Amino acid sequence: MLTSEQSRIFTSFKDNEHVRISFVIQKSAAQRLVLCYINGIVSGAVQYATNDDFKQGTPVDISLGGSGATLDIYTIRVYDHDLSRFQMLDNWIADAQDGFELVSRYDHNNIFDQYGNIVIEKLPLDLPYMIISGNLPTYKGNKLIVSGEYVNPLNPAKSFTFENAQIDVQGTSSQYYARKNYKIKFNEGFITEEGT
Repeated sequence: MLTSEQSRIFTSFKDNEHVRISFVIQKSAAQRLVLCYINGIVSGAVQYATNDDFKQGTPVDISLGGSGATLDIYTIRVYDHDLSRFQMLDNWIADAQDGFELVSRYDHNNIFDQYGNIVIEKLPLDLPYMIISGNLPTYKGNKLIVSGEYVNPLNPAKSFTFENAQIDVQGTSSQYYARKNYKIKFNEGFITEEGT
């Protein structure tokens, strides 16, 4: 759990599980998000108020543990700036416990080009994906029309394309996230291998 004067973000994990939990606090000049990462993946986010404060009146050290838990800590890192999602993923990869695991994590996540764009040819061969073509909405109620395709490499019969679908931002609070939650209405249905 990480708390400020007005905000709180927390996560849970299973007993006897080795996980890497990270918190990132964005600058107030950015989106003002507090992000929780588990094993390099964003797993929670809250937006803090403009008048919220993360400073301690009397600074204290980090304390770990509790009466109802035992804890093994392998690494603690503290930065004086907010890390990007790519840096968080790189840290998780680098924290692998052996060389084989490190290479496996790197290979599995090496899907971006030098500009941070996903390269479809680098995706795992068994991973379904969707490509959306068109402008994406930036706030709730900003309904736009898009086309696209869904690709299921393991079962091509489940793949389809679509035209004139309506896309909107899902959720009032999530509209401020750097990565939006979208909802799509497929008004004209899907076109499959069979043409329906």
